[in-house]
Amino acid sequence: IATGVYILYVDRYDGRTGVFLGSNLNHNTGTRRIYDLALATDYRLPAVGASPYSIALVYSCYSPSLDSINYYYSADGGTTFMPSANVAKTGYYFRNVSIAYGRSNSASNGRYFFAWERVASSTSRTGNIYTAHNLSTINGTFSTPVCLDSISTSMIGLCRYPSIAVQYSNTDNDSAS
Repeated sequence: IATGVYILYVDRYDGRTGVFLGSNLNHNTGTRRIYDLALATDYRLPAVGASPYSIALVYSCYSPSLDSINYYYSADGGTTFMPSANVAKTGYYFRNVSIAYGRSNSASNGRYFFAWERVASSTSRTGNIYTAHNLSTINGTFSTPVCLDSISTSMIGLCRYPSIAVQYSNTDNDSAS
């Protein structure tokens, strides 16, 4: 592989023996640098359509014109991955990402939730935190990204290192989802 070429791999190994079983995702982004990647699964409470469970990942990718946040998922436990879907694009810079699986009684299909940081320049130390999620299922379209640090004017542009956690159970929280 040529220097300066970025490739995203998801490999499988036998959990008992450690034997390599193959690469189930091999995505070449060319010279578009992959800055960060996060992985989540729904194995404890599988989403609708997942058999036996799903695995999803989100990653940030550089482009000279538009950085992007991209999503891959597998509904068959990581055996095959569906083509990449774009969650967000920016003329600024995307960096660190986070992903979590969530479900409740009112949102029993299950879906993945994402958080990421956007910075104004390649040398910025702080920026904005955004979030989005699948609208109804793990293979559904995405909600419109929301800038979380805009809630407090004293925090706008001063955030970094997103981490997202969501409920996953068969009961509703106080917001009923």
